[in-house]
Amino acid sequence: MRANTSVYIATFVPLIAAPIIGWVLIDLLFKIHQLEEEMRELATYDALTGLLRRRAFTERAELLYKIAKREKLVFSIVMVDFDHFKKINDQYGHDAGDKVLAAFGKTVLKIMRESDLACRFGGEEFAFFLSNTAQTQALKFSERLHIAIRESSINYEGASIQYTVSMGIASYPKARIKNVQGFLKVADKGLYIAKENGRNQTKIYEVK
Repeated sequence: MRANTSVYIATFVPLIAAPIIGWVLIDLLFKIHQLEEEMRELATYDALTGLLRRRAFTERAELLYKIAKREKLVFSIVMVDFDHFKKINDQYGHDAGDKVLAAFGKTVLKIMRESDLACRFGGEEFAFFLSNTAQTQALKFSERLHIAIRESSINYEGASIQYTVSMGIASYPKARIKNVQGFLKVADKGLYIAKENGRNQTKIYEVK
């Protein structure tokens, strides 16, 4: 009798346990997949602003640049930097500075097209890749962004914080440069000119 009982246990327990173990493994694999997706999301997007991280932006922008060059399409790259951002941190604290950056990210996402790229390039510096956008159109985009920023304000612990940004633009084929890094450098020179001329404006550095 005991021998028969042992046989029954040996026969039926695996049948009962196997589905349980199977579901446990499926659940574990699902959680691993979710974790991988979350890590990929963190590697792609800046958590504070919701914009692309620098590496993800550069990789995608290089691809769009190659397509534009092959298909003879126009595009523009815009570099953006906050004006006197340190004053915001010094006056209101770094939490307030983070709130300003987050608000800027939301403003950018509202006026951007799905075909455009935007990234937090580092600190309070940002970069945009505007597909099918000539230099004059890029200037109009920058003006819309200036206006959107001017019309917004960030409430922080009873204080209303306002800010401005400076921008520089480089456009293809106006500037014939070999890669995205080159366009970023040219746009950055335009940004520097905007800073030198009083900030809160957009400038274009003419490549000679």
